[in-house]
Amino acid sequence: MIYKLSNEHIELAVNSLGAELCSLKPSGIDREYMWQKESPYWQRQSPVLFPSIGKSRGDVYRYLGSSYTMPKHGFVRDVDFACESSSDRLIFSYKYNDSTLSDYPFKFELVIKYILSDVLTVSFSVINHSDCDMPFSLGGHPAFNWDMSSEARLSFDVSSSQFYLVLSDGMGLGDQVTMSDLLLAPSVFANDALVYSGIGSVIYTNGDYRLELSCSSFKYLGIWSQVGAPFVCLEPWTTLPDMVDHDGEILNKKDIVVIGPHSKYDLSYSLKIS
Repeated sequence: MIYKLSNEHIELAVNSLGAELCSLKPSGIDREYMWQKESPYWQRQSPVLFPSIGKSRGDVYRYLGSSYTMPKHGFVRDVDFACESSSDRLIFSYKYNDSTLSDYPFKFELVIKYILSDVLTVSFSVINHSDCDMPFSLGGHPAFNWDMSSEARLSFDVSSSQFYLVLSDGMGLGDQVTMSDLLLAPSVFANDALVYSGIGSVIYTNGDYRLELSCSSFKYLGIWSQVGAPFVCLEPWTTLPDMVDHDGEILNKKDIVVIGPHSKYDLSYSLKIS
């Protein structure tokens, strides 16, 4: 089901399947920022990545001596969320069940809020209802339209960043790189995503489009597109996909978030459009 919300600044729509943002426009202006799943390219728009980001090595992880299957980017992007709404927000929630416990043995609840002011804030609350510590990763994956007939540019708020390599069997440590404006071209994504750490915000401009993503509560930023596809994804992540030397134990995963029994973890990112 599609839920809509608007104010004097922003109009948006969110699909209850995956609590996925599917439309984002300035109010009163027919300027769609979100990728609209044009064939034959990627058929998602803004999946929520939980409780895993990227690909687990062999699609499997271990916890306390047992092995579990984990699909790429986790599983909540393919489940239907309950929704509550008010004048300025949509609140989506999804809770553990027998099906999730078979692959992720933790009693979690995920609450995602889309809150409108002069910006869109996307907030996440991960709640641990278990009697044990709960490890997880969480990320956003919003895809924005890219008109390739106009210059497209990304500008960053830092002068240098740690770069990570996307390799065939996991992530690798790259160089410390100087961050300057990045002109987008299909060749930029010839080796999959660009992944950086320590970026608090990025500005995307493309013709009449201007969008600012603020994501300082996330440690990593992934930038991705299918080669030749007219969209670009700006992805705030808490955690990297498995590193090439990861031993498969979820508690040993780089930067894995762990929250205690019956506790909550909050974070958010925001989007400003014009």
